[in-house]
Amino acid sequence: MKAVTTFIFVIFSCITLSAQDTQAPIMTSFNFTPASVDVSSSPANLTFSANITDNSSGVNNVIVTIQLPNGTLITQNAALNSGTNLNGVWQTVFVIPQLSLSGTGNLLQMILFDNSNNPRSYSSINFPALGTPTFTVINTNPPDNVAPVLVSFDIAPIPVDVSTSSKNITVTARLTDNLSGVRTVSANIELPNGSTINSLGTLPLPLTALDGMWELEFTIPKFTLPGTANITSLNAVDTSGNQITYTAMSMPAIGTFGTTGFNIINSNPDNTAPSLTSFTVTPASVNITLAAQNIIVRATASDNIAGVKSASVTIRLPNNTFQSTTALYDITSSSTLNGQWDATFTIPLQTLPGTGKVFQLTLLDSANINRVYSLDALTLLGTDFTVINESVLPVQWLKPVTASIQNRYSRVEWSTVSEINNEKFVIEHSNNGKEFYRVGEQKGEGNTSDTKTYSFIHESPTAGMNYYRIKQMDFDGKFSYSNIASVSYNSREFMIFPNPVGDEATITTAHDNVINVYDVHGRLVLSKFLNAGQNTVSMAELSTGTYILLLHNGERYKFIKE
Repeated sequence: MKAVTTFIFVIFSCITLSAQDTQAPIMTSFNFTPASVDVSSSPANLTFSANITDNSSGVNNVIVTIQLPNGTLITQNAALNSGTNLNGVWQTVFVIPQLSLSGTGNLLQMILFDNSNNPRSYSSINFPALGTPTFTVINTNPPDNVAPVLVSFDIAPIPVDVSTSSKNITVTARLTDNLSGVRTVSANIELPNGSTINSLGTLPLPLTALDGMWELEFTIPKFTLPGTANITSLNAVDTSGNQITYTAMSMPAIGTFGTTGFNIINSNPDNTAPSLTSFTVTPASVNITLAAQNIIVRATASDNIAGVKSASVTIRLPNNTFQSTTALYDITSSSTLNGQWDATFTIPLQTLPGTGKVFQLTLLDSANINRVYSLDALTLLGTDFTVINESVLPVQWLKPVTASIQNRYSRVEWSTVSEINNEKFVIEHSNNGKEFYRVGEQKGEGNTSDTKTYSFIHESPTAGMNYYRIKQMDFDGKFSYSNIASVSYNSREFMIFPNPVGDEATITTAHDNVINVYDVHGRLVLSKFLNAGQNTVSMAELSTGTYILLLHNGERYKFIKE
């Protein structure tokens, strides 16, 4: 058989329109500068840079996590250093602590967000193809790989009476460290009602970070339920990043009083969580065709004694991304015992149209008692709002449609990153790039924001150029076209044209050949000898339907009679 020479051409004829943004940012490369840092005598800076692109709304946030040789994790936000949020370099500077353990550090994770809240996560699996995910830490001195040690702690004053007002208690903790010194100390206290409060410690002078008394101050709210409160954990981190967490199980033998607990007295406690009486979403419908729009979730909440301290709200957009914010107290309300709280959300331009929901609402009162309303509970009060985007394309293509030769047939491939009301794809073929005919179809996904990949095999291409395009059709009958892709067959051993055929078909063969045509039931319906070159074959006696043409060498070709 003669060699088949192929030339593949892809013609792009897409018209770019404003559409919803459902595609997350993409990192194209990254690096650490310098690749090696020496922390023998002082901390050292390590700059991380990443080239990041976004297709539409632009990159909004980049979160980077590295792991030091001793296992310590450091997480920071990167900032745009050069370029634009559509194509720019994002940087963050990590301070590698003095006396850190020598060895290899790693880029552990990256999370990218664009202005439409589309996230993309990168891990160790993705990094090798984009850059070198490691850096070297050098320390010629003995490394500090030992965490701080809690020597003792004390609680004062105890008991604490909050019947008339909030009161402060102080936890004093003595901690030592072998080399680099204690950097931070924090602790958590669980109140009798099960809620938790926390505090970050301070180190009063002239004590030192190598052996010092750290003070952690906690405010016990008025109206707190009486009973026993407990220090549930104390965390200490040294300057080299070594950390240790003491729990209630490991602290009692150290404490001055032999316990981590203390009593709270209150003759007027609040042991009831706040209640949501109603909420509204205003406006119930927003049109973001031309610009981003705000919605306000207004919650009316009541509390029996302490009063509502805060309300936090989470919404879910039609593309299944989330936004969360803390509501502001409406000063025109009567009081925090029964008042209104407003949470304002910005619905980004290019957000997928559809139904959004108030997903979760959490109320916290001044006695640190909270109540969480989930989607199921909120549905009874009406959680929906509508996002309208009239500039939306029914299908957003991931890349242009392509055509290639595969086993004498044309393979047409396309991918989408979102589909809205999409019933099907109709594959169309042309031999001149102007007049197209349907050769097949693929069912669409209806509505999806996931990436989908499709392919179609055209079993009857023609000699010369073959052009393909995809006609995307909505359930309501509307349609749009993809770009045009083309592939060239400069030499074919055998060719039948057109396909579907009418009463006559033009069949080209490189050698003398015998063809046998069978229907779908396997019955022989036509047999004919062909001379080398171009032959005109009558198909008038064939009924409408699909047929298989078999050559004497066993090759099969499918065609349709119209």
